[in-house]
Amino acid sequence: MFYDSYCRTVEFRPTYLVATTPSFRQGLPESSRQGWQPTKNIRFSEAVACAEAFGFRLDRINGSHHIFVHQDIPELLNLQNIKGKAKPYQIKQLLQLIETHNLPMEKE
Repeated sequence: MFYDSYCRTVEFRPTYLVATTPSFRQGLPESSRQGWQPTKNIRFSEAVACAEAFGFRLDRINGSHHIFVHQDIPELLNLQNIKGKAKPYQIKQLLQLIETHNLPMEKE
């Protein structure tokens, strides 16, 4: 399955990030689509691995804010490491950038 391969490639737990994307939810029955929220238990290191797998690179760090840039996207991506976890709204922003710009995963 595409999502399993995707998750194994960037080495984080299956379904945590991917299950929150709109394209994943569209394949689910209507009763299952409601209530999907980005989880609060995504490790910061997993979020960084996901961002880097889709071509984002760390540009700078300002306090707890890790600012990532992508060569094809004018927007910046901000991720914060709070007690080893990433903030849920920032995970949602990352997923929206990936979906909106149809970013391919970079080859290793």
